[in-house]
Amino acid sequence: MYMCAFNSIDFIWSVCIEFLYRDKELYAGSLSKILKENNSDKILDCSCGTGFPSIQLAKNDFNLTCSDASNKMLSGFKKNMEKQSLLIPTFNLKWKHLDSFFKQEFDAVLCRGNSLPYCVSWEKNSVDLNKAGKEILVSLRNMFNVLKKGGMLYIDLSPREAFSPLNTTFIHKFGPKIIDGKKIVLDWKIQHFLEEKRRVWDAVVSVENEKNFPIHLEGYHLRHSELISMLKEIGFKKIRSYAEVEGEKTYDVFLAFK
Repeated sequence: MYMCAFNSIDFIWSVCIEFLYRDKELYAGSLSKILKENNSDKILDCSCGTGFPSIQLAKNDFNLTCSDASNKMLSGFKKNMEKQSLLIPTFNLKWKHLDSFFKQEFDAVLCRGNSLPYCVSWEKNSVDLNKAGKEILVSLRNMFNVLKKGGMLYIDLSPREAFSPLNTTFIHKFGPKIIDGKKIVLDWKIQHFLEEKRRVWDAVVSVENEKNFPIHLEGYHLRHSELISMLKEIGFKKIRSYAEVEGEKTYDVFLAFK
């Protein structure tokens, strides 16, 4: 794992991946199978983060292009590529700018890690809920526009239970785990304010012999039904959920076709 400044978002997310995907090759293999089943070779990972699972897909001979709105994430991605002796084209782009940069050239677009709800608030401490819904629709339309006809969008969101009014707070404690020779513990609390459509994520990473490193993020609590309505409005067809993707224990996955 790429180790960077402990209080930066790329480090926090890299730690999250280590805990959420204990068998990264299992998940990457399952995702590869989905892509192959849908004849997807040229792929845009538009929420590539620090490189998982794009690096694994590139090693499996897929043609990858990667983008992210965070320069910090991309910095970590490039260092992880160097470790694997890979060279994947990377771009610092927001989703709303995808179709001004790329043509209708991709067989598949990946938007993973429950990233979409943070389109207006990533690396910020608050979310403009009035702006978020419109921005999400624009983002999805851009993903649609860069796909070839018949191309596939792979997107994930919070699981169904996250929308239950009976349980709006989720506390998870991960670890300890040895990562790059250091004992690391991850604690997080997710709160869902259903009427506001606001999602709050507070995480603390504790690194051996170091202090604790907290992060606070707020996003738009995008319901599954709202996502499906947006996809239909844009023009996606054959929208379906993958209830089971091997190695994916955290998010619910949706596939939509152009």
